[in-house]
Amino acid sequence: MISERDAILEVVRRLASNRPTRWVDKKTSAGDFDGRDWTIEVFDVANIDCLALRETLWDLFTAVRKHTGKPMSLVTHTPEDTNSFYAWVRSEPNRDTALPGVPRGTPPRAIGRDLRPTPRQHIRPRAA
Repeated sequence: MISERDAILEVVRRLASNRPTRWVDKKTSAGDFDGRDWTIEVFDVANIDCLALRETLWDLFTAVRKHTGKPMSLVTHTPEDTNSFYAWVRSEPNRDTALPGVPRGTPPRAIGRDLRPTPRQHIRPRAA
């Protein structure tokens, strides 16, 4: 049986043109915040595409809020930030996005080397 969270993530992934998509967790966020359990991250989103993606997901997020009573949040990461801090998401299997009878999506892209995050790696370095 598929959970509603898995179904939502699959729909978001499809609407985001099969970009790497995942629910926020301790691996990609520092600290805890209200709404974290209903926040989705989409990677490889260019700055000029962020607004269009939010507009695309607006109706879905509104429907989820009406159904669950919980607001959804979206966090996007530029291709540069994905390369620098989250390159591992491209090779991570989407184990939580597989719907019965639906292909898992695009195959992982080769990233050359493993860039597993180390503590605080996701925080941008201070400007010199």
